Amino acid sequence: MKPYQADIGEIFKEFGTNEQGLSHAEVIERLEKFGYNELPEKDRVPVWKRFLAQFHNSLIYVLLASSVLTALLQDWLDTGIILGVVIINAIVGFAQEGKAEKALESIRKMVKYEATVVRGRLIINVDSRELVPGDVVILKSGQRATADIRLFESHSLKMEEAILTGESVPVEKHTRPLEGDLLPGDQKNMVFSGTYATYGRGRGVVVATGTNTQLGQISTLLTDISKSSTPLLQKIEDFSKKLSFFILAVSVLFGVVSWYLHRFGFQDILVNTIGIIVAAIPEGLPAIITITLALGVQQMALNKAIVRKLPAVETLGSVTDICSDKTGTLTKNEMTVLEVVTDAETITFDGSGYDITGTVTGNIDHPVVRNVFMIFDQCNDAQIRFESDQTLLNGDPTELALKVMVLKAGIHQSTLERLATIPFDSAHKYMAVKVKDGDSIKLLVKGAPEKILELSDLSVEAKAKLRALFNHKASNGYRLIAAAWKELKDKSRTLTEADVTNLNFAGIACIIDPPRPEAAEAIAKCHRAGITVKMITGDHIETAGAIAKSLGLKNPEQKIDGQSLEKLTDEEWKKVALEYNIFARTTPLHKLKLVEALQSQQRIVAMTGDGVNDAPALKKADIGIAMGIKGTQVTKDVSDIILTDDNFVTISNAVRLGRGIFDNIRKAIIFILPTNAAEALSILVALVVGGTLPISAPQILWINMVTAVTLAISLAFEPAEENVMKRPPRKPTKPILDTYLVWRILFVGAVLAVIVYTLFYYAMYTYNSLELGRTIAVNALVAGEVFYLLNCKHIRHNVFSRDFFNNKHIFRAIGTLVLLQIAFTYLPVFQQIFRTVPLEMYHFALVLAGGLLLFLIVELEKFIVIRAFRISK
Repeated sequence: MKPYQADIGEIFKEFGTNEQGLSHAEVIERLEKFGYNELPEKDRVPVWKRFLAQFHNSLIYVLLASSVLTALLQDWLDTGIILGVVIINAIVGFAQEGKAEKALESIRKMVKYEATVVRGRLIINVDSRELVPGDVVILKSGQRATADIRLFESHSLKMEEAILTGESVPVEKHTRPLEGDLLPGDQKNMVFSGTYATYGRGRGVVVATGTNTQLGQISTLLTDISKSSTPLLQKIEDFSKKLSFFILAVSVLFGVVSWYLHRFGFQDILVNTIGIIVAAIPEGLPAIITITLALGVQQMALNKAIVRKLPAVETLGSVTDICSDKTGTLTKNEMTVLEVVTDAETITFDGSGYDITGTVTGNIDHPVVRNVFMIFDQCNDAQIRFESDQTLLNGDPTELALKVMVLKAGIHQSTLERLATIPFDSAHKYMAVKVKDGDSIKLLVKGAPEKILELSDLSVEAKAKLRALFNHKASNGYRLIAAAWKELKDKSRTLTEADVTNLNFAGIACIIDPPRPEAAEAIAKCHRAGITVKMITGDHIETAGAIAKSLGLKNPEQKIDGQSLEKLTDEEWKKVALEYNIFARTTPLHKLKLVEALQSQQRIVAMTGDGVNDAPALKKADIGIAMGIKGTQVTKDVSDIILTDDNFVTISNAVRLGRGIFDNIRKAIIFILPTNAAEALSILVALVVGGTLPISAPQILWINMVTAVTLAISLAFEPAEENVMKRPPRKPTKPILDTYLVWRILFVGAVLAVIVYTLFYYAMYTYNSLELGRTIAVNALVAGEVFYLLNCKHIRHNVFSRDFFNNKHIFRAIGTLVLLQIAFTYLPVFQQIFRTVPLEMYHFALVLAGGLLLFLIVELEKFIVIRAFRISK
């Protein structure tokens, strides 16, 4: 039998305790048996291991291999340059990822509090880590529970459980045993570690400590969850492996061909093979990807999203499903009164949260309405104080909402003298106060509508009519509080439950945790982008459905709660994960299973949340998004992205940026690879015909380096294209380059190789100078890249059909590259290193003509191929 199902006498017997608590000797014995009330510390990964992990990437291995090959060529300068790129790449990645995982440490901090216990008939305070099963704990308003506790005494005790269950309002506790298998949110006689008391007091027996608590089970889930690789890293890894294999195969093949055709010696074959590899390997690509992602991090930060891990920038742009916690994420987590209903008048309020400004509609001067406001204002223990530019709030969220409602209505009456009070208790479900109002004595009561109806003197017909009203309002997601009153003759300062009868029913307040005003539009943007938004909450299913409908979630009638989720098989989970968008009364395990069920069907999942209960799912998701303001440290530590404004609209903005960043990475790839292809093809042609190499290995590395740090980087600043949020999410199985883009790379590489080879052999034939021919070839390659960069502003449509000058960094990069090429061609130090010679203006005219020709051919290719094959833009 579970603790919440057992009678308190059975609990005392099972745990060998009673109301007087344990003796000191029993505590020592149980500490040895159960251990301290804390969570085991996870072994931290050493700093050096985390740094070396930055090198575990196929493209980095390719870079390291290329440095070895350049070292074999005894080109130590270029070897140093390549190794420098590798090390800088690792440092940037290491710095962006920040500190190691701190999730378990953060959870442990939540239980490092003092606890008030009864031991040997004495009430003492002890370190919470010294609590043991069987300890009798005393809880008061404002205290945090530090173990799982079965209550045996409750005086209006309310516990804030949002961080554990997602419940948006404090939960009223009682001591009665419960039947059936219940989720933590429904175990009303239990108090859980990590939650805290907002009202009342209580006593209970510790039934679980450390890893056996609900909080401890979450930490176990975190320990067992492995973070899957991001879609971008998976694609880059796959792409780099295939590219490496292709380069190696082609190099060996043409080495053999050159030996067969021309009987070159082994040393010549090795030099030529190394030349092909150096030409074909895109040395700057990993650095460009890292820089593009890093710039994306800066853009995200400006848009109130802090990225903890570089690849997360792009991953958000790949998301197919956003699983969002409701409380505090889609809603404000601030209870708000939207309506007050009386038999004479209905008053409506706009605005949300604890902001006292807003429009009030209805006759607030009607005596019946004024009476209802007076009851909600006076039968209330919440406090709102105004100091300078601050509004200070203290009290239960529901009572605060009622106080704000009265202030919003502009009613500022003095506090009536309170003669006696019956505090709210879950047993009688109301609060009552006896007040002196001028010469009269009044009893003011507020509480659960059914209970107030039971205590009122209304007719059967009137009660039936009100019950229909209650059901209607509840089905729309409202929480209802009823008000009643009566005149008293007794002026004493006493009040008993016997006095709370024959009440005059006054009206009801309809309260809701309001959706964030901007959340509905953000969800609509996600829907237009082909992203499914799923709402996950600890609230009741009807409340969840009403909120989902107001937010514009798809199929709000398709909702399911934790009780039903518990019965699902793994296969049923997969079906439910796709078909349902509203999940109510969920546990941390349910959220985790939802993420896993979606991922098993090739979905890219983002999970947002702010509470401890969200942490396991955040860690497992492809992208975990934590709330920065109201989020717990645990969720921040396991997340990939932290929103500094806790605003769901920031997510849709981040998705747009993420998609744009992926586009820019792909633009960088299709810009860099044709150059490598042209270099390699030029060498291959020379090997086949037995001629001289048109470009030397050092010159190849110069081209790759200067174009990467100037032209390729400028593409990282390209603004997102207009249709980026009208496309469906990319399929996870889709390669980083589709068939058309592979064709583009090969096509451009071939055209550029022909141009370069033609100009090289023209110079060789005309001037009989290898140095001049290679100098022209290098500048022709660079000029071709400059013009092709303009082609790459837009992959699939004419560059002049959109904003041609919307990226000033491109033109700055071109200017910088021109200066570098002038230095490369004319400065003696470069002439000595790279064996270049000065060019005449006529030679530069040939080079520019070759670049312009490439630009026109690529634009013509776009026009013909895209329309002929109807390739999507």
